Amino acid sequence: MLDAEEAVPSRVWDAVSAELDKAAAPKVVPFWWRVARVAVPAAAAVALGVFLALPRSGQAGPDRFDVVIARAEPALQVPGLVSPQDIVLKDRLLADASAPVRVQEEGTGDLSGQEAPATEAPVPETDAAGSVRPSSVPDRSSGSSYSSDEAAFNALAYEEMNRTRSRKFDFMAGGNIQTNGNPSSTRTSYMRSSPKPQTGIVEGTNRYYGIPVTFGVGVGYRFAPRWSVSTGLTYTSLSRTFTGRFVEIDAVSGTEVRSVSGEVDNVQQYIGIPLNLRYHLMDGERIRCYSFVGGTVERCLSDKYRIQAAENLLWSKPIRGVQVSAALGLGVEFAVTPHLGIYADPSIRYWFPCRQSKSIRTQQPLMAGMEVGLRFGW
Repeated sequence: MLDAEEAVPSRVWDAVSAELDKAAAPKVVPFWWRVARVAVPAAAAVALGVFLALPRSGQAGPDRFDVVIARAEPALQVPGLVSPQDIVLKDRLLADASAPVRVQEEGTGDLSGQEAPATEAPVPETDAAGSVRPSSVPDRSSGSSYSSDEAAFNALAYEEMNRTRSRKFDFMAGGNIQTNGNPSSTRTSYMRSSPKPQTGIVEGTNRYYGIPVTFGVGVGYRFAPRWSVSTGLTYTSLSRTFTGRFVEIDAVSGTEVRSVSGEVDNVQQYIGIPLNLRYHLMDGERIRCYSFVGGTVERCLSDKYRIQAAENLLWSKPIRGVQVSAALGLGVEFAVTPHLGIYADPSIRYWFPCRQSKSIRTQQPLMAGMEVGLRFGW
């Protein structure tokens, strides 16, 4: 049995050969899988870096700061950030600065290597409003050097002052869209026609009121940390459609000369001056919230009627007096850049009876509105 062997069937070798060819063939890796193998670790690394970069609740922030000096260092020369009269220190800064500040005068060191005795600088005194008295702040023009803890203290005070005094002025441009609801058709118009027949429009039924649209520009001024006032110039267009007829009356005889019936389009144009008072609820770096109350005085520029008939008749009448309204609302502003933001002001406005021509304001004096625009501050 030394050279004995078993004959292998041909089908067995064919199967083994097929497996060997299959193993030797290069594997084709899909393109998406190759991208995923690189993109997933990269995304995880970026997310981990962002997570580690975010400030923790225990780190120093606007409401808490720590100054740690690891070893004695030469005194740092602090540049004149602002004049002492302009720095407004918060109560929390005064509490942390209650410890005396060690000041080392230039040229007082001993040549033998011994340190000159340090003098204690007085703690800045404040008045009732929290402002630093000029007499209580050391004179920086005399060449004195301040330690690094006072440098950090003044830098934080300077940053706080810039944050509270930023954006004194605002310039805004936007548009306002109000509801047109379902105005009451039984409300009496304040411009009644005279009992004597006159040339004009006689209204019928099937009234439809368009959505009031307002555009305007304005400027605001912040006169207190949380209060600001704004004013500007607005343009408003009011429209409505109804069935009616135009009647022309002879001024001498008082008889009807001409009558044209059809669909009547009425367009009124107003120009107004608003005055708003804003209270700033939150002034964040990205989002600012506020509430406001104010009023607007408007004057009608034109009141035109067009009859869609064969002759396309156009007629207008003058409107006397002004339209007065009052508004109350909330607003939010999303900062695009430190000086430019997009704002949205939802509000409720009421138009007082002022003997104006019939419009959606006289039929539905209380309406909700939404003003959207851009606000540039500096």
